[in-house]
Amino acid sequence: MLVGRATDIGNMQNTLLSTAFFFACSKCIDMLSRSCYGKYDQFSSKEKVRWNYLFLSLFHSVPVCIVAMKLVVVQEESLLSDRIYGYSPTAERLFSYSAGYFLLDVLLCLSDPKVDFAFLFHAVRMFLAGFFFLIRNGN
Repeated sequence: MLVGRATDIGNMQNTLLSTAFFFACSKCIDMLSRSCYGKYDQFSSKEKVRWNYLFLSLFHSVPVCIVAMKLVVVQEESLLSDRIYGYSPTAERLFSYSAGYFLLDVLLCLSDPKVDFAFLFHAVRMFLAGFFFLIRNGN
C-alpha cells in the first residue's frame, strides 16, 4: 500500500493551492495589522516580519492540530488495519496543506534577508519532511 502520492497532480495542486492560500493570508495579516493594531507601524521591519510570521503560523498550526487530533480520536479503518503503510486521504490532504505552508515559508525566508538562518532551516526541513511523506513507498 502507498504511504502517499507526492507526484499525483491532485497533491501538487493541493500543495500549490495551500501555498496560495497562505500567501493571501500573509497579505491580509499585514493589512489587518496596520488597520487594527496601532502600534504595528512603530515596529521595526524585523519586528513586523516576526509579527506577521507569528500570525501566519497560527493559520497553519491550529487547523493542523484540530485535524490531527481528529485522526487520532476517530481513526480510519485503513489506518487501524495497517499502522505502518495504511492510507488515509485525510492525512494526505493534511500533509499537502502543511507542505504548502512550508513551501511559502521557504519562499518568504529566501526573499527576506532579515530572517534568521534558523527559520530558513526549519522551513526547508519541514517542507522536505512533508514532501517525502507523500512520495510513493514502492510497495
